[in-house]
Amino acid sequence: MTKARWLLIALGVSLALNLALVGFLAGRAAGPPPFFRAAIGVDPTVGLGRMLRFLPDERRREVLGREAPRRIRESLAAVRETQRALDRQLREDDFDAAVVAATLQTFRERFAESQARSHAALVAAAGQLTPAERAQLVAQMRRGTKGRRSERPRRREGLGES
Repeated sequence: MTKARWLLIALGVSLALNLALVGFLAGRAAGPPPFFRAAIGVDPTVGLGRMLRFLPDERRREVLGREAPRRIRESLAAVRETQRALDRQLREDDFDAAVVAATLQTFRERFAESQARSHAALVAAAGQLTPAERAQLVAQMRRGTKGRRSERPRRREGLGES
């Protein structure tokens, strides 16, 4: 082939790759299609403290109360403790399938308890919000599905852990 023909082929390949890249970036910037966005909905697993960061500190403490954050932290600690136990058991030289199965059962129970506490706290908090605040809550829950982090720094008080 002649040098001019190779240059034309290289130009065509380069143009195709550039168009594909521009299309990919435009698609990412536009977000998921509307039918998919509706299917995603709100994510109640984002973490109540993170979801309520739009509220002023005093209002957030009023809505959360004192007991719910403590109970949620305790149940999350129990879940993490079980995860650490599972990690140790899977690394042991003497693998015991029955022990691992029992730990996984404990994990399921603790995880379900943690979710139940979190959901109860969400219902209680949402019941104390104004309609405008609930709309903001929904927006925060949707934002959580995109993996965005809040601009406010993470805090240990309240339900800052998520």
